[in-house]
Amino acid sequence: MLAFFVLVVIFSASPESALSGPSAERFVYPRLLQARGANGEKLLHIRDGLTLHLEETSVLAENFIFSTFENGDQIDTPMNGRELEKNVYRDRNQVAAVSVEEKDGTIEVRGAVSPKLRIAPSPLKARSEDGQIAHEIFEIEQNGDFKEDELIIRRPPSLKVARTYSGWLP
Repeated sequence: MLAFFVLVVIFSASPESALSGPSAERFVYPRLLQARGANGEKLLHIRDGLTLHLEETSVLAENFIFSTFENGDQIDTPMNGRELEKNVYRDRNQVAAVSVEEKDGTIEVRGAVSPKLRIAPSPLKARSEDGQIAHEIFEIEQNGDFKEDELIIRRPPSLKVARTYSGWLP
């Protein structure tokens, strides 16, 4: 459930729900600060008053199958969880989960910087004087409530299970 929430937040960041207010507040140029936090975390400065203390996070299995449906047919795609989450970080205090990709001396940040604020690159906006990519911060109207979501685990018919477990796993 948590893995689904984190991936949905990070990969669905879209500026369509734009933050109201002056555009100067909506566009930022995030920077990874050279200094590291006390626990070795990365410091990501978004704007004045908003700096994330990022730590690596792991929410996916090492390998898993991602299933989609196309024209009624199920398509199973093997996925490498470690590869997908190699740039995924969190800030526990800000309740943030973001993907940070470093490219050619710039960074691209996608995801949630707080329970109500999202960030995504805005490549059509002018870069900063030192070449940093503009990002748009936008607000979502309400916090996500994923209490009704489910994770459906299906075994392929060819998989034989010697024993199943029913109950809570630690």
